[in-house]
Amino acid sequence: MRWPSAAAMRSIRVRIRDATDRRFVGKSLADRVGVLNRLLHGWSGYFAAGNPSRALTSLDSYVHLRLAIFASNKHGQPGRGWAGRHNGAWLARLGVFRLSGRTRWVTAHASR
Repeated sequence: MRWPSAAAMRSIRVRIRDATDRRFVGKSLADRVGVLNRLLHGWSGYFAAGNPSRALTSLDSYVHLRLAIFASNKHGQPGRGWAGRHNGAWLARLGVFRLSGRTRWVTAHASR
């Protein structure tokens, strides 16, 4: 079974932050979601076996935060707009790959 280490969590957060950096405000939101989806899909594939659900849930929240900040900067709007603009339905419409609920337990079998 695999669990993300503290260094791996820092690394993925840096990659998410880099993908949603201000320098990409000129790019489309769909382009940034595509970059994030490739990153998150690979991450979930590697850590799918085990029980990293707490780590993956925290990464889902971090992706939501970074995309809300990115979209607000892109459109020149103040704040993050959690209630109105950038809620869970907004993420679903964008097609953001969610990490929560993608893990599976692998049982260890003793040799017979």
